[in-house]
Amino acid sequence: MIAIGQYNDLRIINKTEAGLILTEGDKEVLLPYYDVPKNAEIGDNITVFVYVQKDGRLLGTTKKPLACVGDFAYLTVVDDNEDGAFMDLGLDKDIYVPRKEQKRPMFKGDRHVVYVFLDENNDRMVASSRLTNFIEEEDIDLEEGDEVSLLIVDRSDLGYNAIVDNKYIGLLYTNELFDELNPGELRKGWIKKSALKAKLT
Repeated sequence: MIAIGQYNDLRIINKTEAGLILTEGDKEVLLPYYDVPKNAEIGDNITVFVYVQKDGRLLGTTKKPLACVGDFAYLTVVDDNEDGAFMDLGLDKDIYVPRKEQKRPMFKGDRHVVYVFLDENNDRMVASSRLTNFIEEEDIDLEEGDEVSLLIVDRSDLGYNAIVDNKYIGLLYTNELFDELNPGELRKGWIKKSALKAKLT
């Protein structure tokens, strides 16, 4: 089964005027020629990132996106309108953030930490800055002293909020920091308490 918004290992089964046709045995994916590696031949397996085009067809790319489905990421708004905003995903196609998924209004040039997910109506990739709707709050698999990855989200009255290990939200207290932090920074830290208070390493 092809995982949309993820990397897939697919087999080349045909060549068309538009590009190579790839499959996992069921659905087909088009890989445009401008993304085809040299010496790729029918029968070869190739790893591509798969997403849905406007017409509903599956498109593959060998480019590396800034985020996959299920990731929190710090992205830049490249366009906005009354219905939503578009953010640069590092691909030919930008990712859409509907107005209802914006914690605060997004405008061209802004940068925000967002969560990437699939629209259940059409399997297209979309993003949301309403992060608390996507974090895990139960069965937290972390203990005091564990080393974690931190994505800095924003500043609060007590310090900085951060996404912990791409799953949880934690807090970095201002009086325990020795560096100035900025939204979007990726840092290493360790868990101070099971309530997801973290410190930088």
